[in-house]
Amino acid sequence: MFGTFYQEKSEGLGNRFITEIDAMMEYIRHHPHHFQIKYKYFREAVLKVFPYVIIYSIKANEIVIYMVFPTKIDPTKKPG
Repeated sequence: MFGTFYQEKSEGLGNRFITEIDAMMEYIRHHPHHFQIKYKYFREAVLKVFPYVIIYSIKANEIVIYMVFPTKIDPTKKPG
């Protein structure tokens, strides 16, 4: 959905967005405890270029991704 939004803004931008999300998910996979707990058991990994965070938790040695959240939206919409 958001990759399409960015692709419509500029050729190749949607692919950059998806690539950044993929890279951050790979980083989380290798370093799940790197990002601090923000609320209860939710952690937030901040993307470097795009205004998004990946909200996830670690449960029984498994990483659970809850959402890729745009930071420009009302933060009360985040889980928790």
